[in-house]
Amino acid sequence: MRQNTLRVRLLGPVDLQLDNQPLPPLDSARAESLLAYLLLHRDAPQPRQRLAFLLWPGSSEGQAQTNLRKVLHTLRRALPDADRLIEIGPRTLRWRPDAPLWLDVERFERAVADGRPAEAVGLYAGDLLEGRYDDWLAAERERLAGLHADALQRLARQHEQDHRWPEAIRCAERLIARDPLREDYHRLLIGFCRASGDRARAVRAYHVCATTLEDELGIEPAPETRVLYESLVPGGQADRASPGRASRVPGTPPLVGRDDERARLAAAWQAAASGHPRLVLVTGEAGIGKTRLVEELRAHTGAVTAEARGYPGDGSLAYGIATAWLRSGPVAARVTRLVRPDLTDLPGCCPSWPAR
Repeated sequence: MRQNTLRVRLLGPVDLQLDNQPLPPLDSARAESLLAYLLLHRDAPQPRQRLAFLLWPGSSEGQAQTNLRKVLHTLRRALPDADRLIEIGPRTLRWRPDAPLWLDVERFERAVADGRPAEAVGLYAGDLLEGRYDDWLAAERERLAGLHADALQRLARQHEQDHRWPEAIRCAERLIARDPLREDYHRLLIGFCRASGDRARAVRAYHVCATTLEDELGIEPAPETRVLYESLVPGGQADRASPGRASRVPGTPPLVGRDDERARLAAAWQAAASGHPRLVLVTGEAGIGKTRLVEELRAHTGAVTAEARGYPGDGSLAYGIATAWLRSGPVAARVTRLVRPDLTDLPGCCPSWPAR
């Protein structure tokens, strides 16, 4: 006699069907957790004691065992022909290996292993048991989410090879939505937008990356991300502009509400370019556009620039930022042009600068 196939989705909200006919949702969160655990560990019998501890870690052993019996009763009432699905022993429970079953987690893992990322991504409707926060779920949920991210990246690269840019961009956007602090995901999106010919979208993606990193971590994009951004500017720099003119990096949306600051920066640059050095300090709360404002000046001038970062952990390190400037490629290539007395003074000003 043919048995009906139970179809179970655990990725995202729990969904049960019997031969494609929806079953009523389980009215107990613990019943869903018990069902999921038995399905994910169906290769071996599961001791009742372990199940009780996992599902009710804060209860006494006796109370946890009582709770397990009640939830098992609820699960058996909800599943048609439950005794053909679950092997119930006095000390163990097990999902029967011969029970007809379609499980999305199993299909998802098989698609990943067989190199079918499109199928894997289609099966991943959300995190494992979405909305549940049992301790035992954390590691398995993270593992499956990692497989999903890998599948998304592989699918994005497939779309890239076939020049299907909208699909590749959507994959990159999904990766960023899952983990907005992964800078390599942002680089993926910027690269796809650039390859698709949408330079403006690529520049916007860079500024989203820069703002996210500054707001959440207080850091700037990595050099490789900035190199990618530089490639978006025709000729490596923007057109020159007059001191009071509101300039911007080509392809970016206008920077609104910073006319005064841009004019002051442009005037300071003009004074410095005329032989009157200036020091300008751009300060303010995170996320208000400081990096973007400086980027506009950098594109406007086309000047040689160098970067350095200072951290509280640097302690009393003297001239650390100045030393980093001097060691950066654009500046180091020009240091040798200094007259000898100035070269001799460098080690005294910056202790980590090599003596000449």
